[in-house]
Amino acid sequence: MTTTTHGYSYIEVDNSHIQQAIAEGAHSDTIAKLKANVAFNCVVGFSYGYGNFKDLANLLTYDVGFSNFQFKHHSTATFNREKHHNPHGLVRGVHNIVGGCTWVWLDVDTTIVSDTEMHSRLSSINHHIARTSDKSNPYKYRVIVELDKEVVLTREEWKPFINSISRTIGVGKIDLLAMSQVIYGYHSRNVLSECNTSPLQADLHLSVAKSIVAAKEAEEAIIATTPGEASAKLANPYSTFSYAYEAQIGDRWKTSMAAIQEAKRLGAPKEYIQDLMYSINDFLDAPKSRQLVRDSLFSAI
Repeated sequence: MTTTTHGYSYIEVDNSHIQQAIAEGAHSDTIAKLKANVAFNCVVGFSYGYGNFKDLANLLTYDVGFSNFQFKHHSTATFNREKHHNPHGLVRGVHNIVGGCTWVWLDVDTTIVSDTEMHSRLSSINHHIARTSDKSNPYKYRVIVELDKEVVLTREEWKPFINSISRTIGVGKIDLLAMSQVIYGYHSRNVLSECNTSPLQADLHLSVAKSIVAAKEAEEAIIATTPGEASAKLANPYSTFSYAYEAQIGDRWKTSMAAIQEAKRLGAPKEYIQDLMYSINDFLDAPKSRQLVRDSLFSAI
């Protein structure tokens, strides 16, 4: 059970046209246009609320657009002021996110696991599940998951963070949407909830996201590296591979693997990379045995 207070940005919307179109069997293109129109009008006018995790179920059973992040007030937000002549409230947008989040949402559109089965699978994690625009379809739904701490993420870290969570808890493939994305609740949806177990531990997924971003940045930095620059980088391992030398417990394997890949791209010979792994391990607090270093890392060299 948790008593943590959770924040959310929200705005009232009119989903009645979408519901009517689905009930009448309208073409998917028509429904998509109606949804796009709702999204188009969900830019300014957001409010910010607080509640316990149980309260978040209300976001799924009312006609609202919502986010797990706080947005900036219109007086300081970045947005098209010519397009929105009379701004008010908070404004959604990629540059308008304030702080971190204490819960996440997962948008499930492609699965063979029904909402009720997923509810059973997630019985050890605090969560809410509700169907989306088509209330008769048990294979399209939203999952809200409570985190055990507030996490502050960059835009680049958001998608790998969410992807790591979805894979770990067994949700499977989800739509990896932007951090500033607003999702929608629908009036009178039944919500499957578990609020009396435990929140999801966020640190593992945060570590995965940061490692993926670090590896990508390292790869992009090497693309334009000349042979002379590569030699200089390899000659200064404490600077080039600082992310591995300075890794925290829990991140060490991932950052060592990233260092292996970076060293290989720089043209380092196998012996250099093996010595690098020993050097990184010996530099860290509570180093592992050299045998364990060989067993866990050398196969990637």
